[in-house]
Amino acid sequence: MKEAQITQFVSDYLDGLRSLKIAEESIARFRESIKVVHTKSKKTLINSGDICKHMFLIMQGGFVCRYVLEKTGAAKTIN
Repeated sequence: MKEAQITQFVSDYLDGLRSLKIAEESIARFRESIKVVHTKSKKTLINSGDICKHMFLIMQGGFVCRYVLEKTGAAKTIN
């Protein structure tokens, strides 16, 4: 995606948050904290056991989420 497309996408996304009655202050903080990152395929965004302090918005492609159920230890995958 080109930078202009990314900027428009983010703007539309934030407008969508307004339609959900999200506080303008929250939207402003979100806008200030946005960092566009281009990653390669199969990049690990969060490692097991890490505390996530970021939000990821996948704009192109897809992702796989793998996690372990604490009670049973069973591994699960979401595509």
